[in-house]
Amino acid sequence: ESARFAGTSYRAANWIYVGRTQGRGKLDRHKLRAKPIKDIYLFPLDRRFRSFLTAPLPHPSPPQLTELGTGLASAFFPRSPSGSGI
Repeated sequence: ESARFAGTSYRAANWIYVGRTQGRGKLDRHKLRAKPIKDIYLFPLDRRFRSFLTAPLPHPSPPQLTELGTGLASAFFPRSPSGSGI
């Protein structure tokens, strides 16, 4: 609540001010803004936090149908030690 608290302790402990909330609760569907507006501070746990946050997200390739089928077959039809199906 920025009207009541100045965030002095967070700034003194090297937390980074990143913005404010909108003053809405999670169930607010009518945008009434009835909750108090609060300041948001973050504390980086790694020196390289900026590079982590700005790096492009990896795009995993979709699994191939043959890989998926092999995985499902082995899950539902385990091979016996002799190598035959059942």
